[in-house]
Amino acid sequence: MKKLAILLIGVTLVFFACKKKTLDQPEITSFPSGNEWSVGRLLDSLASSGGAFQFNKASHKDAIVKGYVIADETGGNIYRTIYLRGEDGKCIAFYRPKGDDFQVKVGDHIGFKLYGSILGSYSGLPQVQIQDENYNSLFVIYEKDCTNNVQPRNVTLTSAQDDKYLCDLVKLRDVQFMPFDGNFYDPNNAQGNATSRSVVSCDELGQKLYARTSQYASFADTPLPDGNGSLIAILTKYVRSNGNVDWQLLIRTINDVNMNNDRCGGDGTRENPFTANDVITMGANDGSTFYWVKDYVVGYVNEDYEYVFSTENSVNTNIVLSSNIDAETSEECIPIQLPAGAIRNGLNLTDHPENYRQEVLLYGTLEKYFQVAGVKNVTYAEINGHSYGEEPIGEAIFIEPFDSGQGDFQIVDVNLGGLSYVWEFSSQYSCMKASAYSGHAYQTESWLISPAVSLSEVATAKLSFSHACKYETNPTEEMTVWLTSDFTGDVATTEWEQVEIAEYGSNFNFVNSGSIDLSDYVGGNVYVAFKYVSTSSNAATWEVRNVVIKE
Repeated sequence: MKKLAILLIGVTLVFFACKKKTLDQPEITSFPSGNEWSVGRLLDSLASSGGAFQFNKASHKDAIVKGYVIADETGGNIYRTIYLRGEDGKCIAFYRPKGDDFQVKVGDHIGFKLYGSILGSYSGLPQVQIQDENYNSLFVIYEKDCTNNVQPRNVTLTSAQDDKYLCDLVKLRDVQFMPFDGNFYDPNNAQGNATSRSVVSCDELGQKLYARTSQYASFADTPLPDGNGSLIAILTKYVRSNGNVDWQLLIRTINDVNMNNDRCGGDGTRENPFTANDVITMGANDGSTFYWVKDYVVGYVNEDYEYVFSTENSVNTNIVLSSNIDAETSEECIPIQLPAGAIRNGLNLTDHPENYRQEVLLYGTLEKYFQVAGVKNVTYAEINGHSYGEEPIGEAIFIEPFDSGQGDFQIVDVNLGGLSYVWEFSSQYSCMKASAYSGHAYQTESWLISPAVSLSEVATAKLSFSHACKYETNPTEEMTVWLTSDFTGDVATTEWEQVEIAEYGSNFNFVNSGSIDLSDYVGGNVYVAFKYVSTSSNAATWEVRNVVIKE
């Protein structure tokens, strides 16, 4: 490939808040007349072209763009890319398909020769893709440390969701990460070798952005801060195939994160439970963790999926909470699923109209319910001086949500009846699913067995999980749970104990199993097995997720 050189002549430029760069080569001080492209012009050209185009015409040979580097690759979270804020204030990304790091850094005032590069976009993100392998020769550094020109734009969660801030450096104040006990990067919760963490604010109901951290980031193993404060990052977006947009933040280095103040809102503990506003702000979680939620009962969702703010003609399967006791719109509410049993019997407004406009404390999972952020799998509740369900005690010993695969569980097929498999991971419903129906029912037996869970350091232990089924005829025989302290690797030679499941969620409605006592296994190990059987005349479907063992 022919190497490109930048030949620039003219008068010396003076920029405030910059330091002159000491160069071995002669200092280059101006651009060829008539060939300078602003970043705004690049963006307009990209929009009008209807697609990518390459600077390879004769009229492009001296095409130049200049600006200030606002993000580089130093922190490892930005890959093969720098971000440039043009002198017109517009921003764009520069991407190289391969090679060593760019030699330009944050604060550099630079010029770049565009000839040979491709102007395009990636998932809605405007970028210049550099084709010349000698890409660093296309940059000219005029001055360094131009701090006044690389300050972040002050935005809110709402205002940031605008294309005018794409590729720009932004600052969010009074924000915090959605509660999570872990690091910025989680290999078990990663897509494309990166993990997205929700950034929320108590002041902007229902709004959030995603801070995306690469496994190569220098702060990948840093614990996620649990406080409130400010965050500086490059704003990007990812446009999904259905047209939905995830607005994303790329943190440059850990120095851009300053969250040492006390959190606003709740943290999901019994002492400081989430409010309805907290849940709305955070959005639906993956259902893998139980949290405490506390707020006012303001109504229910009827059979037509309408929010009703009274007790009239109420149903017994759900209630609605709000931080506003006088709520009149669904936007300020979260729906609560009432599982059959003690929780439903004690909380529903049909039998207990006195619960209306009373404060209730719940323990459940944050999941989508009626297509919005809500609470499901409620196992304990307190209202009007009464308690329902079993109060959770102690820390989790083992959790497997089945949100990204089968985890460390193993599948043991005793009889596939001609099928290739019975148990499989369902990415659509984030669960493990067993079914022996493929055109017709097959006679099968298949087990889903946990790894050994040590109970040697605890005095008590209890098991619970969420599950749903359909097409069952006798669920207590078709879908069962078994325990053992010593799995031999062969289900036939292992000594098993069957335990009772309190409730089966028919018609694919997930319900909680209830608390299953593991006292007989304290002091040693326990294996938990989900056994599925079917006949040639009937094959149920069984879905299991959120397997939890707690003290």
